[in-house]
Amino acid sequence: SLCSKKETAIEIGYSTKVLHPDMRLIKVSNRSNLKLRTLVAMEFMRLVKSGKLQDYQKKNLETSKQDPWYGRCWDSIMHNLEFAGTCISRFVTYFMSPFSKKREEIRDGTEEVTEQHLKPSMDPILRKKKVREAAVKIIREYNAKSDRSSRSGDGSTKDAGTNNFELNPVELICANNSEEIELSHEIMETPHVFDRAASARKSIMKNMKAKERSNSITSIDNFSMIDEERLSMSTIDVEKTENTKATIFEKLFSVDRDVRHGNLSKHNTESLGPTSFHEEQSSSQKNAMVIEGSALYSFLGDPVMEEMLFSVASQCSSVIACRVSPKQKAELVGLVHDYVSPTPVTLSIGDGANDVGMIQRAQIGVGISGLEGQQAVNASDFSIAQFRFLETLLLVHGRWNFMRMSKVVLYSFYKNAVLVFIMAIYQEKCFYSGAPVFNQYFIANFNILLAWPIMLTGIFDRDMSKEYVYNNPQVYSSGRDNEYLSVRMKLRWVLITICHFIIVYFLSMSMLGLQGGMTEYPGGFSKSDSGTSPGDSEGGGIVSFGSTMYYTLMFALNYKLMFETGAFIHGKFPWFKCRGKESWPSRFPWTGFGLIVMSFLFFLFFVYIYEHWYDLDPDYFHATPNYLEYRTMTWMTILIVPITAALADFIPKFFSHQFFPSQTQIHQEIDALQGR
Repeated sequence: SLCSKKETAIEIGYSTKVLHPDMRLIKVSNRSNLKLRTLVAMEFMRLVKSGKLQDYQKKNLETSKQDPWYGRCWDSIMHNLEFAGTCISRFVTYFMSPFSKKREEIRDGTEEVTEQHLKPSMDPILRKKKVREAAVKIIREYNAKSDRSSRSGDGSTKDAGTNNFELNPVELICANNSEEIELSHEIMETPHVFDRAASARKSIMKNMKAKERSNSITSIDNFSMIDEERLSMSTIDVEKTENTKATIFEKLFSVDRDVRHGNLSKHNTESLGPTSFHEEQSSSQKNAMVIEGSALYSFLGDPVMEEMLFSVASQCSSVIACRVSPKQKAELVGLVHDYVSPTPVTLSIGDGANDVGMIQRAQIGVGISGLEGQQAVNASDFSIAQFRFLETLLLVHGRWNFMRMSKVVLYSFYKNAVLVFIMAIYQEKCFYSGAPVFNQYFIANFNILLAWPIMLTGIFDRDMSKEYVYNNPQVYSSGRDNEYLSVRMKLRWVLITICHFIIVYFLSMSMLGLQGGMTEYPGGFSKSDSGTSPGDSEGGGIVSFGSTMYYTLMFALNYKLMFETGAFIHGKFPWFKCRGKESWPSRFPWTGFGLIVMSFLFFLFFVYIYEHWYDLDPDYFHATPNYLEYRTMTWMTILIVPITAALADFIPKFFSHQFFPSQTQIHQEIDALQGR
């Protein structure tokens, strides 16, 4: 039955530690439409009055300003584009894939739900006002109905408080003719773990009697006349939290958002504790919700009720949905996309065909391969064998991969931008004729030579050890806060790109131009014994100048990559001597192989082979020994210019890390000290 399914879900929640004894359990069971909506509305208003949902308070709704007209136009355009993309995707999926199971999934309603995209865009302030007004209206309607039913009843004597809603900071119990609405907040005793669901009703009745003796009841008739400032549940003093300041250097140099906004404990000069006893209780006590699929029909499909339900669920530490259809699962994921701003990255995990819609609705889908078949695995982005592997997938590999891919993306744009800027600024010297400063084959092999180091960094790089990440899961917030791809981080890469191409070009020009291109010996340095062929070490031509600058550019870019790499894979020597289950890839020095062998040595091998191919480039025939073997200025340039570029990157980075570190950098230092 439905009741047994709900109790089973609660038992599983306690046994898996999703639910805890100190949680206030909110149970949304199969009741009438009005009762379900009324109780969710009461919980919604309780959270608003207690300061948990400050966006819905009257003060914020009245003082908030609407977005300008161009902002609303942009939101409308983006909404229409999203709707058009959804329609095109459904059209292509339905008509262009006749041999797949996708058409049946769309027809049966198990495909991802796109009705959420069809909702008209509305100003957030107006939408929140409508939700609050709807909550008050629903409560009044039910209160009026309860009064009418009590007056027209069988004449039995009842307490006036039982016909009205309780507005109590600890629990909300609604009763009509001795029938309770089973969406209640339970502070249950601690029976055996599998007896919690069976003793839930007794605990509720016990709490009701205790609260009736100790607390007064506030009728909904006077609800609209009560203001936030007059309630016993006073809100948190927001002005105290806004009275925090960060220094100008923290705002300029820190990447961490909490440091820049002054949200750390060192910025708080006053206590930010709760301002009332009720708030102290609610701040330390967590909520949990158990909702049935039959109850969801009262909320899903109505944007106002959806937002109200989601607002209540968002204040719960755990939400369990039982007896939910595949379409409802996808719609629950869609609530997160629609009513959280900015739109978060959602993850859905399932093991059966009924989870396909939910997996496809989320940005990240994880399928569990098991007895339920392979439908969930085929529709997912990642596949795992057991549910317990999800912790490692998210906290360890997910965090590492986001950090690695961020570095790969930023570095790839950076190195190509430096190359293009140098070629563009050189056009001033060649009268904008389009002549490249570098050899055409050097340009063609640029990404090949520099691909190995960044590719190995994207595979093996890690900023913290696996054990430390397990013991400190709060480090996962760096990826959730988009610390690695934030606007501030992108601006840093843009600035260092401009700085590096200026240093590489102009410093190389000053060292190799003018007298820098002449030989160091008065009579020339010639390989012939007669000395009649001076000029073998002359470097004033475009071949010597461009090739030398290309070398300096490669060294500067690899130095930059070494600064960004958090883990150098040195391996163990001898590399091919394996012991036990250890294989040679785990002993191989991948970092040195990528930087030295596949970048520098491979380029030397290329230029010495390339200089003998006269048919490919007659101007470069036997040019490598001229500028690489006989000229000391070449090696001085290769030594000085990349080090100068590295110092331009190292000094600001050291200053920022030393005096204004992010929380991730502090964790890296702690991990390094513990690993010694």
